[in-house]
Formats: sequence, C-alpha cells, structure tokens
Amino acid sequence: MFSTTETLTDNSSLRTQIHRYLFLAGIICVCIGMPLSNGLNSIGQAVIVINWVFEGNFTFKFRNFSKNKPAIVLCAVYIMHLLGLLYSTNFDYGLEDINKKIPLLIFPLVFSTTTPLSIKEWRLVLLSFMLAVTCTTFIGGWILVHHEIVDIHDISPYIAPVRLAMMMVLSIFILAHYIATNKITFLSAIFIIWIGWLLFFLTVMQSLTAVIMVVIIFLVLLLYAAIKAINRKKIALGLTVICLFALGLISSIGYVFYFYHHYFPKADVADEKKLDQKL
Repeated sequence: MFSTTETLTDNSSLRTQIHRYLFLAGIICVCIGMPLSNGLNSIGQAVIVINWVFEGNFTFKFRNFSKNKPAIVLCAVYIMHLLGLLYSTNFDYGLEDINKKIPLLIFPLVFSTTTPLSIKEWRLVLLSFMLAVTCTTFIGGWILVHHEIVDIHDISPYIAPVRLAMMMVLSIFILAHYIATNKITFLSAIFIIWIGWLLFFLTVMQSLTAVIMVVIIFLVLLLYAAIKAINRKKIALGLTVICLFALGLISSIGYVFYFYHHYFPKADVADEKKLDQKL
C-alpha cells in the first residue's frame, strides 16, 4: 500500500517537473524568437498553451486568474478586439490583427495561473533573450560588411529596426542592473563590453528613438540616485550626481540635434549633395 502511494507521488512529481520544463522551454523559445524568428516565437507560444492545457487543474488556475486584476484587464482588451470582428468592414485585416494580439490573451492567462519563475529561471530566460538580441546584431554587422545596402535599417534582417532597437535598449539596462547590483568581477567586465557593443550598434543603426530612450532612462536613474543620496544626507554626493545629470542633459540635447541634422538634412542640402556627386 505504501509503495503504491510512493509511486503515485513520484509520478506526480515527475509529471510536474516535465510540465515545468516544457513551460520554461516555451518561454525561452519565445524570447529567442522575438528578435530572430517569428516561426520560433509561434512554436514557443504553442508549447506554452498546449502544456498549460495538458497540465490540468483548471479549478485552481481560474481561481488564481480571477484574483489577478491586471491579467483580467489584458485578456479583456483582447476579447474587445475579438468582438470588434462582428462589425469590422475589413474581416481579413481584423483576423490578421487578432492573430498578432494573441499574446495579450495567452501570456496573462498562463502566467497568472502558473507558479512564478524562480530567480535561476528568470536569469536563464533573460540571458536567452539577450543572447538572441546580440546574435541578431552580429548578423546585422555581417550584412553591413559583406553586402551593399541602400537603407541602413536593412541590417535588421528579421524584425522591424525599431523593435530590435527597443530590445537592445532593454538588454542594455538588464546588463547595467546586474553590474550595479553585484560586486565587480570578470563577468562585470564582459557585461560592460557587451553594453558597449549594443550602444555602438544602436548608433550604426541610426536609431534615434532608441538613443533618446537610453538617454532619458539614464538621466531619470541619475536623478533618482541624486534624490536618494540627498535623502540619506549625502549632500555632496547628491549634488555631484545632479551636476552629472545637468551635464548629461545638455550633452544629450546637443547630440540629438547633431544626429537629426546629420542624418536628416534639409531637402535642398540633400539635392545639392546629389548634384555634386553626379558632377
């Protein structure tokens, strides 16, 4: 009798572990697929949903879902778009839009009813995402060196340049957070070089939106650090950080003006350059 009970417990534990591994594998596929492959992204979402269904225990899941208001709101937004098909004048476009917004339904429903990721799992997921983003930049760099491109944004081969740039910004601040919250080690040096490469590639991409985002977030964090230092009665440190904030703000404004006028010249100036090249 006891051996049967132990066997059932072991089988239940093994089943739980398998579902957990499949859940984690699906998330990693999504994270890798976002910058690299829409197909892999879709496969990851399918794995997450199928695993969630076969995991069962729906009473417990929907009880947790009903207590999670943000998840309910996000799912309601998707349902509103779904109901919008009833009076849509362009049904084909509506179906395409609904398909693109499926994550609004899948992720809130699954994540609100599944055991949260542990710290180790979070690190694995974030590392997978950052490596995929960086791999995309390497591919873009190879395209830039070995191919003649008309538009610099063509160095983002798989997704829209703006989306890739935003993912790079996210990766930069994830790496920066690790550096700021841990002791300086050899790994910190690698992360600093990693950040440098991503910042360099952002400038190569001429992604003004992403550069502005990096600057704004950096300045906000500087201001937060200054206020925090002053509240702790570290006046000198706080004033130093405020001076750095002011210097960074002035420099950033100057850089944005230079960037804009350099890469987006006036029409007559561009025409004159073309005429000079022809002559």
